Amino acid sequence: MVIKLISYNIQRGICLETLFAHITSIRDFQEADIIVVQEACVPKNGVNTLSRLLQGFTGKYLWSYRTVMTYPDKEYGNGFIFKEDWVPVAEEVVPFPQVDRLKWYEKRKTEGGAPDTKSAFVQTFRVRQRLVRIANVHMDFVGGAPHRQAQLRRLLSFLSRGAQGGAPTAGAPDLDVICGDFNTVGHFRSPKAQQKTRSVLELALNQGYIDCSEQIDWTSDLFSNIDADDPARAFFSLCKALKLHFRQKTDHVLARGLKSILQAKKISLPKAPHLPGSDHVPLYVELEI
Repeated sequence: MVIKLISYNIQRGICLETLFAHITSIRDFQEADIIVVQEACVPKNGVNTLSRLLQGFTGKYLWSYRTVMTYPDKEYGNGFIFKEDWVPVAEEVVPFPQVDRLKWYEKRKTEGGAPDTKSAFVQTFRVRQRLVRIANVHMDFVGGAPHRQAQLRRLLSFLSRGAQGGAPTAGAPDLDVICGDFNTVGHFRSPKAQQKTRSVLELALNQGYIDCSEQIDWTSDLFSNIDADDPARAFFSLCKALKLHFRQKTDHVLARGLKSILQAKKISLPKAPHLPGSDHVPLYVELEI
C-alpha cells in the first residue's frame, strides 16, 4: 500500500486565497491521501482555515483539528485533511514542555511576548485494514536544540506507551509517522545548525524511525511571507525588500514501519522554488507500507 502524505505549516492561513489556489490547481494536493497541517487558525467569530480549504478538493475529504495556542482574539492549532476512507479510530493531544521564560530577542519574535504552548496532535487512522498513526508536531523555535529534544522525548514516550497499551490507541500501528514543524532553526547550509538538527532527530532515529525528508535541503524562508501579527514584521519586511533569504530545514517527515520511500520532495511551481502563501513550503512524500 502506498500513502501520499503532505506536511505543511500554512503560517496561520494569512494568505488563505493563495493556499486555496494551490490546492485547487496543483495535482499533488488533489491526489494526497492526507495533508498534515500546522498553524491552522480559528479567528474570533470566524471559520477554521481547514474547513475553508476543504472546499478546494474535488474528491471527498474530511478534516480534524486540535488547538495548540490561544490568544484573546484567535487560536492556532494542528490538523489533518484526509480522504474519507481514512477512518479516525483514536486520537490524543500531547502537550510539550514549555520554556520558563523568553530571552529578550525571543520576545521580539513571539506573539504576545510570553512562552507559547506547543503540542502534538496524534491521530490514528484505519486505512484498508492497516493502522496508520501520525503525530502532527509543532515545536518551539525558542529554547534551542535541548528544548526541542525534551519536546520530542515527551512525544516518543507517549507513542511508546500507546503502542504497549498504556495510552488510548486502536492497537499497534502498521505505520508510525512523526511530521510537521520541528522548528530546527538555523541556515540550512550551516554545519552547526545541521548538527543541532541531527541531535533532535536522532532521538527518533535511534528508535527505528527513518528520516524520509533527509534529501530535502530547506523547507522555510524566514523573509518570504510576512505575517502582519509578527512582532518582528518590520525587520522581516526590510529583509524581503532587500531580496534577502534565510532558508532553514525546519520541517521533517519521520516514519517507522515502512517498506520504502518512493518519493520525497518540496511542492513548488515552475521558476518558483518557494511556493507562495506561507513562509514554509509543503513537503510531499510517498511511503510504501
